[in-house]
This record gives sequence, structure tokens and C-alpha cells, in this order.
Amino acid sequence: MTARRKPWTDTGWLGIALILLGLAFLGLLWVGISTFDFDPDDFGAAYYLEEVPKRQWSTAIAVSLAVLAVLAALIAALKKPRRSMTSLLALLLLIPIGCVLYLSLWLGLDGINHAADLSQLLRK
Repeated sequence: MTARRKPWTDTGWLGIALILLGLAFLGLLWVGISTFDFDPDDFGAAYYLEEVPKRQWSTAIAVSLAVLAVLAALIAALKKPRRSMTSLLALLLLIPIGCVLYLSLWLGLDGINHAADLSQLLRK
């Protein structure tokens, strides 16, 4: 019989982190598209007031995907027995994950605040 590889090894967690990074990037694109206002004067205050919860949900989902990717990369880096190459790759993977996390949070919060401000501005 051949030895089977355990599914939850450090390389398995690294693969999960890569998959979650891809999903977090798609979440970042989703936040960017859903919070973009091409012409704010086209809609009234009620529209932007209804947009706030949608933008909150899209931001929460995108940020949670990025946080899960960070956790998976940290588990891959710290999983015993440690292999230096896998740990190094996992720690290097934290750089793009951190960028995606920051951009998702920044775009999402900016879109939420923009919708709230427009709903107040157009109400007057």
C-alpha cells in the first residue's frame, strides 16, 4: 500500500489560502462594482438609503473572505511539522491578502458612507 497524504497538511492549508485569496479578490471586485455610483443625481434619497444595507453586506462578505484567507495562510505557516519553503510561501501570501483586505474594507466603507451622505444630501 502506498502512504496516503493527510488532507490537512501545511500545503493543504496553503492551497485553501490561495483559493480564498481568489475568492477574496472576486469579493473586492464585487464591492467595487456594487459601491460605484456613475451619476448620483439619477436616483433619489430613498434609493441611497436602501443601498446602505446592500453595501454593508457586500463589504462584510468580501472582508470575511479575506480574513479567512489570512487565517488559512497563518495556519499553513505555523502548522507542524514546519517546512521552511511552505512557511515562507504562506507568509509571502499574506502580503496580497492584506492588500485585498485593506482595499475591500476601504472601498466598502467609502461606498457605505457615500450612500449615507447622498441620502442625507438629496433629502434636503
